[in-house]
Amino acid sequence: RGRIAETQQHVTEARRWGPGPRLDAGLLLTEGLLRGLERRHAEAARILDEALQRFPGHAEKDHVLFALGFVLHQDRKDARALEVLEGMLAAYPASAWAAAAREQVGHIKNPQPDHEH
Repeated sequence: RGRIAETQQHVTEARRWGPGPRLDAGLLLTEGLLRGLERRHAEAARILDEALQRFPGHAEKDHVLFALGFVLHQDRKDARALEVLEGMLAAYPASAWAAAAREQVGHIKNPQPDHEH
């Protein structure tokens, strides 16, 4: 979180190279996470969806799915967020992101009365 500006510079530099080996799922994941931290949730979701479409077998697909579910919730798209997160849990039950995904699902299904995003 503390190196957003520096990371953004790296993403911008890699994007300048255009499509190809430097534009991979890891870069798209990083860019999506950056947009999420900047609270640009719709843009983050678009980037993470692109990562899933372009690189469906990527080794960090579980992380991409978790991040997508998170930003969708932040963007008040809870039905799709639940679909993504529950799908991620079904496909990757042993993922390092599984506990966070289960917590997020619980949060969406049982929000605090005064909860807002």
